[in-house]
Amino acid sequence: MLVSHFVRSRRYFELGCLLGILHHQRPGFLSYPASHLVPYLRNKLYPPSEYPGAYDYRDPIPRLRAKIERVLNSPPPKRSSKFRVLCKSALEQYLPADYADAVITSPPYMDTLDYARDNRLRLWFLGISDHKAIRNMEIGKVSTFEEDMLATLQIIVRIIKPGGACVLVLGDLRRGSKTYDIPAMISCLARDNFRGLSFEGQWVERIPDNRRARRNGRATQKETVMVFRRRNEG
Repeated sequence: MLVSHFVRSRRYFELGCLLGILHHQRPGFLSYPASHLVPYLRNKLYPPSEYPGAYDYRDPIPRLRAKIERVLNSPPPKRSSKFRVLCKSALEQYLPADYADAVITSPPYMDTLDYARDNRLRLWFLGISDHKAIRNMEIGKVSTFEEDMLATLQIIVRIIKPGGACVLVLGDLRRGSKTYDIPAMISCLARDNFRGLSFEGQWVERIPDNRRARRNGRATQKETVMVFRRRNEG
């Protein structure tokens, strides 16, 4: 009922907060002790005989209110309180030229995150019962990733103002024993196709094991932050 109410009334902020507390093992969440990763139901770590309260009904209203209060603890500055949320694909050219001071984005992490499976409960709440249909929309080929990044960079170069910045947060990619240098791929795309985009630098953030969602060999080991800037014309 809450989901239907929020969708009908276009209260997407509250809907997003509700989706954020669907499943976990802490008391502020709505599910049994659970994870979006394997194992999903954490009944071995939290057996019902030892944690009976963790399996009781949880009233969503106070937990949703607490979630909203946590989110609003750090509101944006007043000078930036006016904003628009555009629910469209980044590949759709709907923004005017020289529109943004900066673009900060993180392309999909290929092969290291299963977005559809990890969000299957959220998708189900939104009325999408077959999360595999979403998986078919994900990027599965390196060549497709490169094509989409080229199209995305074309849009970014057009919409950022002269002197504006483009910041990309990239995950590493491995296929079997082969590792793909995603930052080098992006650098080549920018160098070969966009004379007005200059590369300013990059740095690597190693992800500690205790912060990675999956700790096997396919998990993301590091993230690379790349910074480009649109050259001032003339």
